[in-house]
Amino acid sequence: MAHSQLCIDEKYLVVRSDSFVSKYADLDPEFCIGLKSADPYVFPVFDSVTKIIKGYRHLFEDQTNRVGFIMVGESYPKKTTEKILETLNSSRRVSPIQFINANAGAAISYCCTKFLFRGPTLNISSSTESALAIADLVAGSWLDKKHAYGVFCINTAMDENGSCGAYSRFICENVSTEGL
Repeated sequence: MAHSQLCIDEKYLVVRSDSFVSKYADLDPEFCIGLKSADPYVFPVFDSVTKIIKGYRHLFEDQTNRVGFIMVGESYPKKTTEKILETLNSSRRVSPIQFINANAGAAISYCCTKFLFRGPTLNISSSTESALAIADLVAGSWLDKKHAYGVFCINTAMDENGSCGAYSRFICENVSTEGL
């Protein structure tokens, strides 16, 4: 699915998007400023979130303090981690930029920083079905208890070559969909 897709049920509005972008040059130029030093695993996550935000900007107006993120998957900043290990083996000094980009939550951090989201976040480093179920339960709890206006639930996957894909859903209370 190249673009976002809208789904509405009685309780929630859900917007879905996926991405397999693997290069900085393939990101939307309107939004990608500041991501040049990011690990490539960030790109599909950021791209899928950006597609949702671009398609449904009105859902995020005046809500940045209450947008949460849950990321599930075994994807991690593999290329940056490998660079750090090489650096440690040769010079024992690691660049602070490399170090900050080498954490499993970096993709969520980039999204929150770029779009000024300050809601709750959770990173589950597992791709099992139970991890996805836990993410859905937590998202529902955050929404029901008003800890978040909306939650991005992102499922990532990484192949043996380190290429990553992301499937994102933005879930919020069923709001007016006039004009969508």
